[in-house]
Amino acid sequence: MVSIISKDPKIFVDFMMIEELELLVDLEDKWGPLKQAIVMFISFVCFGIIPVLAYVGGAGQGADYVFGISVGLTGVALIGLGALKGYLTSMNMLISALLMLLSGAISGGVSYGVGVLVDFIVNV
Repeated sequence: MVSIISKDPKIFVDFMMIEELELLVDLEDKWGPLKQAIVMFISFVCFGIIPVLAYVGGAGQGADYVFGISVGLTGVALIGLGALKGYLTSMNMLISALLMLLSGAISGGVSYGVGVLVDFIVNV
């Protein structure tokens, strides 16, 4: 059966999406991209504002203190988002949350490192 289905790449991909990954994509929905864009924008606003919240109430507390709170809030948000992703995709919520936290920590660390490198280059 695999040899028959795999002869046509489109049918094979559709079969794998539905049977293996349990994903059903409606290609006929002309509003699908707009809906996805709205969801992404709302998610970005809701989760993107979380690191900034520490700076709203932390004025005058010292940059290191406020930065630490911002990192903590971001970690909690990433864990929550990862758990939600795990719940919605029927994955193990703990593993999904930890993977999201790890992904965020790596990308945040790389971004911070690039900032330090640029600051070093500019101020030499």
